[in-house]
Amino acid sequence: MRLLHTSDWHLGKKLADRPRKEVFVQFLNWLLKVLKEEKIDLLLIAGDVFDVTMPSHEAQELYYEFLARAVKTECRNIVVIAGNHDSASFLEAPEHLLKFLNIYVVGEAEGDPKKEVIDIRKESGEVEAVVCAIPFLKEKNLYVMGRDDELSSRDELIVESTKAHFASVVQEGIRVRGDKKVPLIGTGHLFVAGADVSDSERQLYIGSLGRLPKTILPEELDYVGLGHIHKPQTVGGDISRNYSGSPIALDFSEGSQQKLVRIVDFEEGKAEVRNLNVPEFEKLSLITGSQEELETKLRNLVQKGERCLVRAEHTGTMPAKDLSGRLKNIAEGTPVEVVHIRDLAKKQYYLSSMVTEEFVHEMTPESVFEKLLEDCYGLKSGAEDLDEERKQEIRELRECYQEILQEIRSGS
Repeated sequence: MRLLHTSDWHLGKKLADRPRKEVFVQFLNWLLKVLKEEKIDLLLIAGDVFDVTMPSHEAQELYYEFLARAVKTECRNIVVIAGNHDSASFLEAPEHLLKFLNIYVVGEAEGDPKKEVIDIRKESGEVEAVVCAIPFLKEKNLYVMGRDDELSSRDELIVESTKAHFASVVQEGIRVRGDKKVPLIGTGHLFVAGADVSDSERQLYIGSLGRLPKTILPEELDYVGLGHIHKPQTVGGDISRNYSGSPIALDFSEGSQQKLVRIVDFEEGKAEVRNLNVPEFEKLSLITGSQEELETKLRNLVQKGERCLVRAEHTGTMPAKDLSGRLKNIAEGTPVEVVHIRDLAKKQYYLSSMVTEEFVHEMTPESVFEKLLEDCYGLKSGAEDLDEERKQEIRELRECYQEILQEIRSGS
């Protein structure tokens, strides 16, 4: 039997407020092609199908159209679990209809392990695998499953309850498998301690909360397909327990990662795993440095002539002068688009200048507006380097502001 493991699609996710429908469509079309060419028997989607619990109609259409087309390929069965970004009830809503198409959805763990065990069958009806489809375990479920009166901390409760739940589902899977020599496959959507995370997952955790030891994954499982971490990686170097990672870069911190899906063949119960790289449908580039370095790096990207979205981070010692205008002028009319600019030096500069801070009640409307111009155009460090167009823009803004003030003060 051949399995394809993927996760963390995050359908509907935007990048710097930009819709990415075209990128998702390209990935899903590529995946359909892979299902056919690789003759995949079972598709495993390990959570975070959508980016939000109430996905847009467009995101839903992408998902259901993909499923409708996937069942027409050589892929006989599809297993989907909910991730922390998904609504369990939303994913499970059409489960009875989807079962007729051999699409099995597990949204929430409700205590009965039988609900999370799926026997995968050939067209002849013969069982060819058993899947322990364990979704993202919500903390409210863990408190019900665990023995909170006997545990000393919240972290301990999460670890012990998760471990107990995995064990109970796997034992049910072993019972269902019986004496049949077929693969026992597990899923999970969680954070195993030691995993290498990107910015999008790093912000989810404080301290050790939610990080689970690899020992929670029962040894009886022949393969464990995990979701939640966007960078593809194994658990403790064991290729039979791994994260497939997100198939497309979801933010700029993932732009340099090679995205992939896992293809797993089972021979006499042993999982043979190989990686299939996902094409880069949209290039993301993070550039950092001083203003001069940023401009040089951006010109280099422009010279390549490739479609690219850019995030620029200014790390100089002084606030940059008209950084947004300068970078966008360089990229104008090219396939390169600067979609996010951060001046990291600006915050530090103003924090270091607190001795000259003026309280709002001591400032005039004119001085407040000048502070705003300083912030937007870097005037505090001098306006000499501004081009004539920017200088004229500032003059016009000042004139408009003065007219508004006069109208307010005159009562008109």
